[in-house]
Amino acid sequence: MRRIVFLILSFFLLTGTANAKFTVNTSLYIISTIVKYIGKDRVEVSYIVPPSSNPHLFSPTPRSLGNFEDATLFIGVGCGLEFWFDRVSYLRKGKPNLFLCDFYKNPLGVFRLGKKIYANPHIWFDLTFMKSVAIPKIVKEMCRLDVKDCNFFKIREHKFVEQLGKIIAKYKSFFKNHRDLCFVDVKPAFEYLFKSMGRSSCGVVKKDESSMPRLGDLKGLLKSCRCRSGLVVYIQDFHMAKSIAHLLGYKSVFLNPLGNNEDERLNGYLKLLVFNLEQLERAVR
Repeated sequence: MRRIVFLILSFFLLTGTANAKFTVNTSLYIISTIVKYIGKDRVEVSYIVPPSSNPHLFSPTPRSLGNFEDATLFIGVGCGLEFWFDRVSYLRKGKPNLFLCDFYKNPLGVFRLGKKIYANPHIWFDLTFMKSVAIPKIVKEMCRLDVKDCNFFKIREHKFVEQLGKIIAKYKSFFKNHRDLCFVDVKPAFEYLFKSMGRSSCGVVKKDESSMPRLGDLKGLLKSCRCRSGLVVYIQDFHMAKSIAHLLGYKSVFLNPLGNNEDERLNGYLKLLVFNLEQLERAVR
């Protein structure tokens, strides 16, 4: 009788292990959508920072760290964006973590705070980096941890990168057709996008979340932004963007940096890129 009970329990334990899904937890929603596309129904994906929250200020609660602790793999951006990670890293003891910024050469705005090195973390907008480095790194790590589904992941990666390549081509066409257009970033969220297109903004108004532009900063914009036409790119600072655009004789345009799981136009990395490109194209008409 004991032998039969043991065999039954062993069967259920083995079945549960075999059916257990590979789990990935990410810091940002928009990164989780990349993993979800690649893993589809073979990966259980969660994220920590809600799309509506500011990741530079968001600090996870103990309740929100359940998936973080249990996940097979955690994927963060790095560059100091997950400022809370060291405080809760003990929850990931012995488990793999992947930070995209570890693979990014020469990030923008590098500075040191104590023993830590920080930089502009918005590297998911460097489209060339995402296509050629970040996504292959993510898939490689997923394959290492889930060998049985590796071929599936690689097939999905190929489809994703193919679609991303087409979007990149459209971005390049836009920037090529508007060589004489100046760009002003209200916050430094889209500097990597400009960089990946071989461009740079002529000025960043707010260097961080707390700073406000001074008179000298505005005078600097007037000196740096000499194009006859341009776009002031903003996320939330609508009135500031309008004022600066009026001052320079430019137009203002809203771009979204994080996506949104409640908006069909923004609920995925590729969709987010298409949305932002459409915003740019609409602004210059």
